Formats: sequence, structure tokens, C-alpha cells
Amino acid sequence: MIWFLQVGGADNEQSILSQDLIKYKENIKEAINNGVFFLLICGAYQLFGKYYKGVEGNIIPGLEIFDYYTEASNDRKKRCIGNIVIETSLAGCQTKIIGFENHGGQTYNISNPFGKVLFGNGNKFSDKFEGFFIKNVIAIYIFSCMISIVFPLVFVPTFKLFCQRIQKDNASLNKMIDREICYFSGNNAYWLYYAVPSLITCLGIGMISSIVIIVVEFLLFKEQTSKDEINDICETSKK
Repeated sequence: MIWFLQVGGADNEQSILSQDLIKYKENIKEAINNGVFFLLICGAYQLFGKYYKGVEGNIIPGLEIFDYYTEASNDRKKRCIGNIVIETSLAGCQTKIIGFENHGGQTYNISNPFGKVLFGNGNKFSDKFEGFFIKNVIAIYIFSCMISIVFPLVFVPTFKLFCQRIQKDNASLNKMIDREICYFSGNNAYWLYYAVPSLITCLGIGMISSIVIIVVEFLLFKEQTSKDEINDICETSKK
């Protein structure tokens, strides 16, 4: 699986980026058709549509890969900004994605939204849906949500494939994997249930390893150095 991640910027930067990307429009289409995974965030989400219309009516042409389009709010000060929570399905599990949105653009004509908005705005002011999703393309306005997206889409299929290879007919194992995957991707108690014990374990291993390294180094140093040489080193350090 190949990932292509792109985020957005202000209108001026978007215009420059648009002029450059349009040169590679056909290459990008080919990549999508060949299964390359695209994660498009904010301005990048907008650029893959028909166009972006600014506050003054200026048009930034999109790649026209998808049929949606975006128009800025007439009031510059009015933006979709704040925390956002959506519900979606990833790797067969219903999960909630939490992040932050900050966009003045309002995106219309979405045929297949990425998720249902539980809190926040979404594609436009007080919308019921967020983002766009089709096959190997996820386009969203949500920032700071990489873990909740990457884990189900990348780690989960790989882990399940590995388990199927080593124990193909073990239905109980597969059921356990599915349960833990859903728990990971949808339960806020994950960090308490998994991460804290893992962190404590890593710290413990780290401390033990440090002590072992210090002892081993001391013993090696002692073996290779006579008492007189050690005394000379100590005397030198005092000076």
C-alpha cells in the first residue's frame, strides 16, 4: 500500500499549488486508478474537486477528479472552526474520529461522505456529514486524526493477514482480533487499557537494560585495566 498525504493552505498558496498540480492531473488520476491511497486534508480535499471559489469570487481551478466543489463563506470571519467528532466505518469497525477543523470553504455535491458528524460542522456550516470517501481516497477537513485512521486501515489488515497465515482455521483467534481492533479504534479507554501498561513495561525494561549495560561495561573495564592504571586515572581526574 502506498500513501499520498497532502494538506492545505491559504488561498494564495492554494492557487500556486493548483497551477502546479494541474500539470500532473492525468498522472494523479492514473495513480488513483492503480490503487495508490490518497489521504487529502482541508485544502487538498478542495483541490481534488471541480473548483474553489474565494470570498471575492476568484476561482481556483481544481483537478476535477471528483464532482464536488467548494465555495468560501461571504464573511471572512465566519469559519467552521473548533473540535469535531464523526462516526465512520474503518476496516469493518464502527469507530469515532476526533480532531479539529478550521476552514472557511463550504463543500457541496458530496456523493459519498466519509462519516456522520456527531459534533462540529463538517463539509459546511452545521452539516450532517464530513469528508468524502471512495475506494482508496479519503478526503477530510479534520486535522490531528492520523492515529485513528492509520491504525484500522494499515495495521489491522496486516495483522489479520499474519494471523491467518499462522493459524488459518482458528475462528476464536480471528474473533478475538476483531474485538480488540474495534476496542482500539472506538474506545477512549485504550490508552489506560493498553498504552499505560506498555509504557510501564518499556520503562522497566529500559531501566534494567541500563543497569546491565553499566555493570557489563564496568566489568570489561576492570578486566582490561590494572589497579595501578585505575589509580592513575583517578588521580588525573582529580587534577
